[in-house]
Amino acid sequence: MFGRFRRDRRGSVGVEAVLMFPLLIWAYLAMFVYWEAFRIENTNTKAAYMLADMLSREFNPIDDDYITGMDRVYAFLTRDRFPTDIRVSSIGWDDTTENYRVLWSRSTGDRPELVTGDVEKWGAILPVFPSGDTIILVETDLQYEPTFNIGLDNRTMTQFVYMRPRFVSAVPFVGVDGAVAYQSPGGIDPGSPGG
Repeated sequence: MFGRFRRDRRGSVGVEAVLMFPLLIWAYLAMFVYWEAFRIENTNTKAAYMLADMLSREFNPIDDDYITGMDRVYAFLTRDRFPTDIRVSSIGWDDTTENYRVLWSRSTGDRPELVTGDVEKWGAILPVFPSGDTIILVETDLQYEPTFNIGLDNRTMTQFVYMRPRFVSAVPFVGVDGAVAYQSPGGIDPGSPGG
């Protein structure tokens, strides 16, 4: 009885389709989810670089409204489907302590503002730059949640982008009280391009 069953080469397309169809659907959904995750990571990276470039071109003082607007632009660029947060900081080099220092920092969402104690430990990830120069650091967080549950977990997609200001040595920040949190060194007027 089993010998004849083993030698029988006839099949049923319906039975084979029932067996293979769930596997094909799972493979299609897995490709979609992984493609979507890579696309969102790529969009997140491009948006973070765009924000850093936008800030690097500023020579007028920025304020909290500017940072909030940047977060809205970031949410728009990343298609506003997932929660987003940004932290923007200006970092300089302190010749006295021979270490990095935070000139000002602002964030949206739950992320705390950056302090000098944090960046003092970042010597391996921050660039070397001369005294009197600064960098703008833009950190972005995007809370990614896959469309379908195929084994890819929820994750926070984070970007860490730094860029040197183009027209001034430091981008000044104006606080709520109207006081400038940081003035460019060397008597450079931040209100005029190129100083």
